[in-house]
Amino acid sequence: MHRRGFTIIELTIVLLILGIAAGAVGLRMQSPLRRAKTKDVLSAIVDFDRTTRSYARMQDEPVLLLIGSRGNRLERSTPDKTKKLGQRLELPKKWKIIRTLVGPQAKSGMTGEIRISRAGYSDSYAICLKDTNNKRTWMIITGLTGATVFCDNEIQAKNILAAKIESIDAG
Repeated sequence: MHRRGFTIIELTIVLLILGIAAGAVGLRMQSPLRRAKTKDVLSAIVDFDRTTRSYARMQDEPVLLLIGSRGNRLERSTPDKTKKLGQRLELPKKWKIIRTLVGPQAKSGMTGEIRISRAGYSDSYAICLKDTNNKRTWMIITGLTGATVFCDNEIQAKNILAAKIESIDAG
């Protein structure tokens, strides 16, 4: 007796194995995609800070950087908040700014106001972002240069802010 083809059980087993393999590949791809998205969001915030500093220098006037309004937005305005300056930065859906630390005393809150001088300088500040998987990332932006440092928790962020301020006071 000759068999012509496969039984339904054999086909089901093959499809099951292919499904498991495809699922494994999909899971392996999620982590790199998530890291790339995180990098994009952090880069957008750094670029927004840099353009705000450049705007203040070019216009020779102070600018107020408003962080975290509605949880996912950065905006620029005049110091008296009467006029918005340029486009705002909206973070992707499910990304939130959940904490902001500003200045030497690391005043904290969900929102922050950073005054950028006409020379492009500000207090150093830190932002805590929560991504789509509830992972938190802290970014610290130094006031004199706009250099950015990343860390994992608020204690590290406060220590970095304090160290930056001490190094400025010592210099």
